[in-house]
Order: sequence, then structure tokens, then C-alpha cells
Amino acid sequence: MFAVAFLGVVWPAATGIATYLAGPAAGVAAAAAFALPLLYALPHGRAFWARHRNWLLATQALLTYVPLAVFGSDWIPGLAGLLGGLLLLTVAAPVSWLLFTAVVAAEGTLRVTVVGLPHLLIASEAALVFVIPVYVAVALFGLIRLGGLVTRLQAARTELSSLAVARERLRAAERLRVAVDSRLDAVTSSSRAALAVLVREPEQARARLAEAADAARQALDQVRQMIADDRRAPWPDPSARQDPGPEPTLAPKLARLVLVVVLATMSAQLVVDALTDQAVWVAVASVAGILALVALQLYHSTRWREGARPPGWRWTLSAQLLLTAAGFFPVLHPAIHGLGGFVAGSALLLLPGRWGWAAFAGIQAAIAAHVAVLPGRDATDLIFTIMGTVTTGLVVYGLSRLSGLAVELDEMRRELARSAVVRERMR
Repeated sequence: MFAVAFLGVVWPAATGIATYLAGPAAGVAAAAAFALPLLYALPHGRAFWARHRNWLLATQALLTYVPLAVFGSDWIPGLAGLLGGLLLLTVAAPVSWLLFTAVVAAEGTLRVTVVGLPHLLIASEAALVFVIPVYVAVALFGLIRLGGLVTRLQAARTELSSLAVARERLRAAERLRVAVDSRLDAVTSSSRAALAVLVREPEQARARLAEAADAARQALDQVRQMIADDRRAPWPDPSARQDPGPEPTLAPKLARLVLVVVLATMSAQLVVDALTDQAVWVAVASVAGILALVALQLYHSTRWREGARPPGWRWTLSAQLLLTAAGFFPVLHPAIHGLGGFVAGSALLLLPGRWGWAAFAGIQAAIAAHVAVLPGRDATDLIFTIMGTVTTGLVVYGLSRLSGLAVELDEMRRELARSAVVRERMR
């Protein structure tokens, strides 16, 4: 339900900004633009989408472009990303990516050449009319498309556990066969020899039968010893890989690609903003800080696995926090706060339970307080900043978890493929 949480945060913020900029009618139009994406984000709503896809896409297009024609530059930017995300989700590739590119290009071009930039953006932020739709579309696409991994991963874990039991049974059966076969051969051989001399030489037959009984007792003792050893032995790791296996399939690659695109779109505009600083050393330091934040986030997001944090995560998380905090001082450009969602998402990802959410809320509150006291900022800037950092944090957290789960699911699928031969042998 990461996609529902993402839309649930953006919806009221976008509605509030639209109302502030262009009045209640614009707020209603902005709220209506989220209805169909939310319907698709709900599993039961996708069946309805599958039956009426073309009509619903046409309706979403009207909700995207009619308000732009009515309200002009007062219309909130970025809602074309909702249409772009739905195109990526409902239309087959590569046509979906062509349509997505056309949607983003259309709104950006119309705003730059016809209706003008939104009032909450300045000239140096013109690229945001392209960046925000890309961010919204790719985030929506990634969170929904990868969201089904959780269910599939649970099913794979259950199947892998059953195959692990079958593998262990086969291993035990093989050990018993190796251990007992030779002694059973001895029992059979001694028994046949005893039968052959039973009438002529009963004493020799008795000796042969004694040998057979002794071999049978040895076999029984060895079976009992092996069973006792198995009971004391640790349980085998069902996910242990015996060979490197084939290359990762599409899901992990898609998860990483979506994550990289989201991080790149969020940081690209901030680099441009930082370069506008009059102090050259601040601009250079800010760009370096933004790149470092992106690199640290990629480390956290790609190395995280469920139940296992990246090595040295305390140091890397602290470095992210210090870089973000540097935006409170003249050391770095305040634009670096736009990546505050990175460290907030990392806190959710790396810190346990309530500590992660407490850190998430504290980071958002600190950035909001700083934006509120900066000169030349109004309530719209504050809402826009909070919406950006909160949604970025949730998107980073969701995509990082889904990326890790995609890798785990891919590994389990390969393990299941290797274990299928065990099932066949047991059959």
C-alpha cells in the first residue's frame, strides 16, 4: 500500500496549494485528478481499470489539461505526472513510455511557451515543470508495479520452505541408503549362505545366521545414531545458494531503475538551484553535498535487505543527516533541504520501528521550521517544501524496500528452480 500512502500525502497538499493559487474551483479540480490514480492503486480497482482503460485514461487527460487551460499559470504543476504514471501502468511498453514522454513534454512546453510558469516557481526553477511530472509518474509507477512483490515473496517463501523439507528428506534418505546398503548386502549374503548349508552343515548355517543378525543389528544401531545426530544438528538454511545461478530477472532491474530515476529527478533541479548561488564556494560545496547525498542514498537503498542493514549504516546515515543539516547554515545552499526526504526515508529504512518514524517526523519538522523563517517565503513555499520532503521520504523508503524485496524474490525464484529437481526425485 505504498502507492496509496504516497497519493494520500500528495492529494491534500496539492489540493491546498491549488486552492491557494487559483481558488476553490481549482482545489476541486486538483482533488478530482487524484481519484482515478487512487482507484488504480487499490487492488480491487484494477479490474475496473482493465475493463474501461481507454475511457478512464481519456477522463484523466481531461482532468489534467482542462484545468491548465482554465487556470493558466495559476494551475499547480506536476499533476500531469498522474496521467503519465497511469499510462506507464496500463499501456504496454514501449508505447507507454512514448506516451509518457509526450505527456511530460506537452505540459512543460505549454507552461514555458504559452501559459507561463506557476507563481510558486521562479525562473531558475523552470525545469521543475518537467521534473515534477517525471518524479510523480515514475514514483507512482514503481510503487504500484513493485507493490505486488510482497505477496509473491510470501508465496515464494512458503513454497521454498516446503521444498527445503523435501530436500532434507532426500538428504536423509541418501545417507541412510549409503550407510545401510552395505550391511543389508551382508545380511542377504549371510542368509543365502546359511540356507545353502542348512541341511548338510547346521552349525555352519547357524554361524552364518549369527553373522546376518549381527550385520542387521549394526545397521539398526547406525540408523539410530544418524537419527540422533540429525536431531542435534542445526536446521539447514533453506535459502542457502549452492551456485551463483543465472543473472537477475526483470523485477530487480526495474526496481533499481525506478529508484535511480526518482533520485536523479529529485536532485537534478537542486543542482541547478545550488549553482545560482552568488558565492562560488557555496555553490561548489552544495553540488558536492547533493551528489554525496545521492550516493549515500543509493548505498542505503541498494544494500538494504529485509532483516539486514548495510555495513556501517550508522556512519552513512549520520553523514546524510549532517549534510542535510548543513543547509541550515551558510555552509551549503538551502536547496539541499529538497533532499531532506532522502535522510528521512533512510531513517525509516534503517532505524527500528518507532525510532524511525520519530526521526522521520523530526527531520520534516526541522526543515519546515527553517523554511518558515527564510526571507521571501510564504505559506505556499512551506506547504510545497513539506509535501516534497514527506513524499520523497515515503517514496525513497517504499522503493528501497521494494527493491530489496525484488532482489530477494529473484533469488528465491532461482532457488525454487534449483529445488524443482528435488521435488521430482521425491515424486
